[in-house]
Order: sequence, then C-alpha cells, then structure tokens
Amino acid sequence: MKYLVSSLALLGIIVLFVKAPTVLVVLLGLAVYFLPSLVAIEQRKQNGTAIFVLNLFLGWTLLGWVVALVWAVTKDAQPVTMTV
Repeated sequence: MKYLVSSLALLGIIVLFVKAPTVLVVLLGLAVYFLPSLVAIEQRKQNGTAIFVLNLFLGWTLLGWVVALVWAVTKDAQPVTMTV
C-alpha cells in the first residue's frame, strides 16, 4: 500500500510537469492568436467587437490576423463637428 501511494504521487508529479508546459504553450498560443483583440480592448477601439469577430473567424489565416492587428492599432477617426 505504501508503495502504491508513493508511485501514484510520483505519477501525479510526472503528469503535472508534462501537462504544465502544454497548458502554458496553449495559453501563450491563445494570447498570440487574440493579440489584435487584446490590443483593441486596450486601445478602447470603437469597432472592438468587429475586430474581435474578424480575429475569431479569420485570425487563423495570416491575412485575417494581420488585418485585425492593423485595424486594432490604427487610430479611430475623430468625429467631425460642424458649427453653423
């Protein structure tokens, strides 16, 4: 029984060290994938939702990801005020 508990504890430690880098790589990949959306949120973009949707559905293509990133870093157009 003592050896069974020790071997299960060792197995748990091995699984922890094997899965931890995998989880870290997945989280890092998701952060890079959604980088345009994160930038849009940080910049408080007016079209933040549209940037997120573009990033979500077309971010897997390099072109969609680059377009979303460029859109996220460009400045919003200032509203034109006219005085009469």
